[in-house]
Amino acid sequence: MKTKTRRLVWVIGLLAGLVLVGTVVASASAQRPAGMSPEDYQALMLRSEALNELHGGGAPLGMSAAAYRALVIRSQGMNELANSLLAAPASETLPGTSAQSPPYPQFPPAQVAPAEGSGFDWGTAGIVAAGALVVVLLVAGGISLGVHRSRTHRAHAAH
Repeated sequence: MKTKTRRLVWVIGLLAGLVLVGTVVASASAQRPAGMSPEDYQALMLRSEALNELHGGGAPLGMSAAAYRALVIRSQGMNELANSLLAAPASETLPGTSAQSPPYPQFPPAQVAPAEGSGFDWGTAGIVAAGALVVVLLVAGGISLGVHRSRTHRAHAAH
């Protein structure tokens, strides 16, 4: 009986590990389609971003398109307000400043450049693999602890 239980624990742990490793590999390979050159992938990403912009997509998960649009408009307004306050002449007294405060430069809008790379993020893959290993070890430890407790319980009951 002990051998069967131990074998079952190892098989379940091994299967859980294989499932987790398969999940990591599948998620890591989803970065860029196989056979697609970096230039084609960049063109696809730019096209996707343009379509999101055209159709109002790109809202963060859990946020409606209207709420996201309101957030973008508010952020743009706050940026314009900050730039107008920072570009004011030094002789004007702004709230929280004095006439001796130095003038501040006007900041240009941020330019977002498309990410470049090999298409595979080794850092993320390493983190996911480490997380999968922790989960496998926790599952295997929990199963072996349960088996140990049942053996101990049976041994005490036999005496």
